[in-house]
Amino acid sequence: MRYGVNDMRPIKLTMQAFGTYVERCEIDFSGFGQTGLYLVTGNTGAGKTTIFDAITYALYGEMSGDNREAKMMRSKYADSDTDTFVELVFDCGGKEYTIRRNPEYERKKRRGDGMTVQPASVLLTMPDGSTHEKDVRQRVEQEIIMLTREQFRQTVMIAQGDFLKLLYASSKERQPLLRTLFGTENFERLKIRLIEECKAIAVQREKLKSSIRQYAESIQCDDIPEYTGSVSANSQAANTSELISIIEKLNEAGEKKERSLIRSSKAVQKEYAEALKAQERFDNILKRLEELKTSQEKNEKDISAYEAELKILKAELETIGKTKSELEAEMKSLADAPAVLERRKAELSAVNSELDEVMALVNKLKELDSAESEVEEKKNIHHKLTEEKKKLETKSAEVLEKAAELKKRIAELENEPARKVSAEAKKTAMNSEIVSLEKLISDAEECGNKEKAYINAKKKYTAAAEKYETVRSEYEQLERACDDARAGIIAEHLEEGKPCPVCGSLHHPKLAVKAENVPTEKELEKKKQETEKARAVKDSANNEAAKLSGECDAAYSSLFDEADKLLGDHKGDIRSSAEKSIALLKRSVSDIDAEIAEAESLISERTAKIKETEKCEAQLDKLAGDMKSAEEKCSAALAEIANSDGRYAQMKKTVSAELEERTGENSLENAAEKVNELLAEKKSAAEAAEKNVFAEKERIKRAEVINIKLGGLADREKSANEKISEKNAGAAASRSLLESCKAEIEKLLGEPDFDGSEESAKLKKAVVRKLETEKKELDKQLGDLRSRIDTNKKAAKNISAKGEELSIAVERTKWLEELENTAQGSVGKQNKIPFETYVLLHNFDGMIKHANRLLYNMTDGHYTLCSTAINDKRKYVGLDLNVYDHWNSTERDVRTLSGGESFLAALSLALGLSEEVQMSSGGVRLDSMFVDEGFGSLDDSSLDLVMSALDELSYGSRLVGIISHVDELKDRIENKLMIIKDPQHGSRVKVIC
Repeated sequence: MRYGVNDMRPIKLTMQAFGTYVERCEIDFSGFGQTGLYLVTGNTGAGKTTIFDAITYALYGEMSGDNREAKMMRSKYADSDTDTFVELVFDCGGKEYTIRRNPEYERKKRRGDGMTVQPASVLLTMPDGSTHEKDVRQRVEQEIIMLTREQFRQTVMIAQGDFLKLLYASSKERQPLLRTLFGTENFERLKIRLIEECKAIAVQREKLKSSIRQYAESIQCDDIPEYTGSVSANSQAANTSELISIIEKLNEAGEKKERSLIRSSKAVQKEYAEALKAQERFDNILKRLEELKTSQEKNEKDISAYEAELKILKAELETIGKTKSELEAEMKSLADAPAVLERRKAELSAVNSELDEVMALVNKLKELDSAESEVEEKKNIHHKLTEEKKKLETKSAEVLEKAAELKKRIAELENEPARKVSAEAKKTAMNSEIVSLEKLISDAEECGNKEKAYINAKKKYTAAAEKYETVRSEYEQLERACDDARAGIIAEHLEEGKPCPVCGSLHHPKLAVKAENVPTEKELEKKKQETEKARAVKDSANNEAAKLSGECDAAYSSLFDEADKLLGDHKGDIRSSAEKSIALLKRSVSDIDAEIAEAESLISERTAKIKETEKCEAQLDKLAGDMKSAEEKCSAALAEIANSDGRYAQMKKTVSAELEERTGENSLENAAEKVNELLAEKKSAAEAAEKNVFAEKERIKRAEVINIKLGGLADREKSANEKISEKNAGAAASRSLLESCKAEIEKLLGEPDFDGSEESAKLKKAVVRKLETEKKELDKQLGDLRSRIDTNKKAAKNISAKGEELSIAVERTKWLEELENTAQGSVGKQNKIPFETYVLLHNFDGMIKHANRLLYNMTDGHYTLCSTAINDKRKYVGLDLNVYDHWNSTERDVRTLSGGESFLAALSLALGLSEEVQMSSGGVRLDSMFVDEGFGSLDDSSLDLVMSALDELSYGSRLVGIISHVDELKDRIENKLMIIKDPQHGSRVKVIC
């Protein structure tokens, strides 16, 4: 980063519809020149700070503060078609840049009606005319101004409020304020992350050890049982190398045993195969003999069966010939059956026609009776429907009354759910309070332990501080003696009228006298080293005591804050008060449990009533539908009665006419009897005709059956002859097979080493079973052994893998813990300053150094600030801030300063921070800055000193803007930006040069 070249200075700022600036507003800073002061003044809320916001937004795309976002800056008074934007023209390093930026906002559409979203955008114009729309903020931070937004805020806008907080803050409060000012949060986050990673790696190590122990549990020591204890011990210690060594020995012994078992198994397998082969040959001969005997018996039976069947077939041929002659004679007597059948069919047709006509009349009489019955039936249906409708109306009234009673009870129980929720909330709150009180008791015990540790550390610091003060005093005496000696030596060579080499004066009215017994440089250096060593011991003790003090204060502060919140007036006896409160709360919880149980019972009753009410309402809906349906059915039944009456009258008229035609009478009184007599007559004639037709059909069927039988007899005769030939051939084949079986049986009985006895068979099977049992036992032993070896190999593989991971984790733990100790300031066995605190102290000292140059001048040599390292329970080492009074050589608390003096001190701190940030940014110089408010607390004399200091600050090439309401400044500062607030048109700026 280049040094002293990025002298950023705004030239012109343009705003439109931005904050309080509704109309286009241009501020030309070039009229103020390149150096000096100018005043930014105006009423409260006019938009003074908005100018700095606009500059910050143009450069970085964010506001100067954290409370507002850019998209909130769209002026609410602007027209919907007015664009919102900020444009900044600025000089940096002698080159001119332009940035135009707008936030996201809603505006009127260019075409058509309605609104649209204008997206955020930015355009950077470089000195050579090139433009950029992307990575503009990165270019500003890394190539142009070389400051981040946070650094820009710290160096360009000097807001007095933040530094008054810093000035008046307690030591405990000062660290977070400095963290915000210097942006050291990342150091604290780094420390926290390292702590978390150390915890995580510790958890990982334990998990890996647990995995190793789990895998070690699967190690099987059957082959060397005495290794069981060693496996257990090394498993608990997660000693992976020893575990793997044991597994290798186990597997070596197992593999040796496996080779022995394999040899035994092969020998038994060979014997078993030979015995099995001998048994198989014996069994095969027995089996073949059984098969041959079975075949012999079968063939003998087949021969007997063939002979019996042949006898039956020959008898059947004789029977077939006799039956065939009888059927041919009967067939001749049935030759006229077809002609006779046709005559009988004609007679039957005529009789059936007359019968059908009579049957039709009978059916009409039945239909007439049915129609009359239908009329009566429909009248009965109508009556039943009317009764059913009345029952539905009664039932509906009963259900309606029941529903009303249920709703009344539901209303009475309406508040029970809320009562239960309220009681449960109380119970939850009480249980939570009990947990908090129990933790409070534990915290009180921890605070006592921390206080004891702090008291011991404080004693060590007091002793170290006393020793340091003694040694330091001796060293300062020696140093003053050396300085006096040097002055005396210089005075010996001074001549009146010649300049002093120290002050340049030509007159020397009082010369220093050369001292005697002056200590040597070696003695002085030795005492200096002794002083530094004593100071280091004191600082170390101070750091430890401060750390414990902070922890103790924080613990007690947190404890008493929590006790005040939970117990109220506990009178310092937190444990007793907490235990009493816990007892009372537990009794209250018991009472609330009873209340919840009662509420739950009533809620269950209410739920049941609601369900019953829903059933009643559903039943009422159904009853309403049923009543409507019953009404419709009654109306339909009346209509059907009328239709049936009309149909009955018409049928009665038709039947009377037909009856007169058939019987000569039209009276329906005895119509059924007359028609039945006629019907009986016709049925009798029809039955006689049908019998005649049936008889002839039976004769024809008999002829057909005889014809079929004759055909069947011919087939049977042919089949019998074929079967006789077949049976003769089968009998011959069976005789041949029988001879073959007898010959093979005789041959098998003559086989060597075969007697066919049952004892021989049992003996051979016993040998096979014995060898088979031995073989299975050896196979099982081999299987178990191989399973153990595989299990142990798998365990070794897993343990080895986890062991490697554990080694990596242990190695990572070492350097993580070193980093954590470094970040926390705990190196070796001594507590050092934490990393963030070291950075804060460095920056704090630099800020005070820059601030004191200004404060000394602004107070006419009266005050400077100093950081202290007093070991006090209420303070953090190195972050205490006092003021040194040069007029009386005393040091006191900064809070003893008056209001005007406090403003000067805060302003000095703010300007000191600006200088420190610029230096820490590689010497980047900001040639334009704003100082915001605080001047109203100064008297005329102090105001003169401040203005002189600010003039000095702006001397050379810096332009400083003062934001203030103070009227005296308007007279003292000629260059002004007057902010005028107009309710109708928004704020506007008047530049006065």
